[in-house]
Amino acid sequence: MRPATLTGWHRAFCLRLISGRGTTAQPGRMLALKEGGQTTGLAFRLPEQRLHEELELLWKREMLTGCYIPTWSELTLDVGDSVTELVFVMDPCHPFFESDTRSQIIAPLIACASGPLGTNAQYLFALEQELNNYGMQDECMVELVKQVRQLIQARAAVNQTPRDEPPLAV
Repeated sequence: MRPATLTGWHRAFCLRLISGRGTTAQPGRMLALKEGGQTTGLAFRLPEQRLHEELELLWKREMLTGCYIPTWSELTLDVGDSVTELVFVMDPCHPFFESDTRSQIIAPLIACASGPLGTNAQYLFALEQELNNYGMQDECMVELVKQVRQLIQARAAVNQTPRDEPPLAV
């Protein structure tokens, strides 16, 4: 595993999430690679002795929904070397592709969505933590995390506000 930069693609919450951490009634957003810009992340080298098994697991996980296009791309490792790697990028023709990834649009979706695997906000916060663990930062994600936290705090404050109405007689 090495830090690496991928040119031509950037992180974006462009995948509509209707299962796991969202529903069809309250969809969330999932991170994917969208065309343009660049991003820094981790490159993984699979062990040769288990290459077939590891690739099969990776393929099953990433290609289950058909949302991604497997693409060979050049990565620049943190040591300056270039390597060709398999990356899974969002298919802009897929029905779950969302082109509008502005934080003011997606923050309310992420703040409210949840499903059987938990909340969409938990997913966002876990991603933020993982980036921080590796000393990486994505400015778009920083702003999004801030907005989602504010929305969740505002909703919690509203839910804890005492009501001025008298209790209902039973």
